[in-house]
Amino acid sequence: MGLPRLKSSLPSRLRFALILSVMGALGLMRVFGGVRRNRRPRVSTFAPRSPARVVHVVDGDTAYFALTSDGAWVKGRLAGINTPECNKIEIRRAGGLHSARCRADDEYFGLKAYQLLRRLLEQKPLTLDCERRRDGECRTGSYGRVLVKPTVGKRDVAERLVRAGVAWTYTRYPSHDRARLCRAEFAARRSKRGMWTAGSVSQVLARMHPRTRRWYAQHDARCREAIAARTRDPYPLRASGLRGLQD
Repeated sequence: MGLPRLKSSLPSRLRFALILSVMGALGLMRVFGGVRRNRRPRVSTFAPRSPARVVHVVDGDTAYFALTSDGAWVKGRLAGINTPECNKIEIRRAGGLHSARCRADDEYFGLKAYQLLRRLLEQKPLTLDCERRRDGECRTGSYGRVLVKPTVGKRDVAERLVRAGVAWTYTRYPSHDRARLCRAEFAARRSKRGMWTAGSVSQVLARMHPRTRRWYAQHDARCREAIAARTRDPYPLRASGLRGLQD
């Protein structure tokens, strides 16, 4: 003996209307509630000196860019430099971008590095290039970030951050521009700009995380070697097995 069929107490038209209402509500949640993640096409390589604009600045050395040619987005980390860490909050931007932005220092000068990068990039036409491999493709670091080289006008943005004293030359990993960036950092130290107003190198590093102090321990020696060699392609000289990826 089979089970009796249960009859709905709602008329069929009312049930259909309720189903449509639920589907409509779910659609609104996806559009206005930020459930949808960014669906813009992203690229990991692009043509040299591509016109672009900044979409969103995450922290002092990471930002999203949109290429003028096709609107594709590039999640980029500035090649050759590192900035102090900041405390971040999650954000959702127009277009469905789910990311983060700085709200306070995590390391000394972390928030100011973020603020300066925003001033240098936002609402300005820029040219985007990248640290390139031997086959011409862009190098990619951790978290899928392309190692980018943005310029505004004829001025290199990464070098401007270093000269302002809110960034270091990231000597933990190879870079084609190490010698130039090291000279900029030494100039910022001598002039006591940015973080270097706090005193000596050891006094500044005392305000940073232990992991920053660890990679910085060999920093000056690597800078002096790069300046003396004036090499444009340090990758064949790597003895440590590092792959050029940046944190």
